[in-house]
Amino acid sequence: MPLVTTPSGYTVSSTLLFVKDFWLPISGLTGLSFLVFRGFSRMAKNAARVGEIEKDIDDLKEDVNYIRGKVGSIEKFLKSYLFLGSTSSTNRFLHYKSPIKLTKQGEKLLLESSFLTIYKRNREKFLKLVSSHNIKLKYEAQEAAFMAIVEMASDPLLKPVKKYAFTSGKNMADVLRVCGVYLRDELIKEFDLQE
Repeated sequence: MPLVTTPSGYTVSSTLLFVKDFWLPISGLTGLSFLVFRGFSRMAKNAARVGEIEKDIDDLKEDVNYIRGKVGSIEKFLKSYLFLGSTSSTNRFLHYKSPIKLTKQGEKLLLESSFLTIYKRNREKFLKLVSSHNIKLKYEAQEAAFMAIVEMASDPLLKPVKKYAFTSGKNMADVLRVCGVYLRDELIKEFDLQE
């Protein structure tokens, strides 16, 4: 083995010097490598966990959309049920035969409520409101009309109808039902529905 003199004056083998001079850097490198490996290992585990969490979030989004659809269906059903449900006075204004029709009192209520004028002046707004319903049948026109009237109930456009209901002592639900039947008939004409 070749001998080498160190800067401090010692004579040692070049192999020992190599190990002595580089032992600390080699051990430091080993430690650093271990830390890097451990860090990458943790990052890989975290990435896998993040992937699982993202999948869970996607699953939850699907579930929420499914539930939202069901809630929408339930809401439609309840609105229709509440809208079409008979009150004791409703029978005075509507004939509950197929199709539902206005009685003479219902026709009078419709005229007095100002809804005819409101509809004629705002026909396009009502048509736009029901345009998303894809109406092909008379029954679909009826459902769309009733939903539109329920949605419009809080619109300032129907303020005269509300005022009429209040001043005449009529139940607002009855007035809205009468307006819904009229709107249904107008939609049937508008879309030229035969069945």
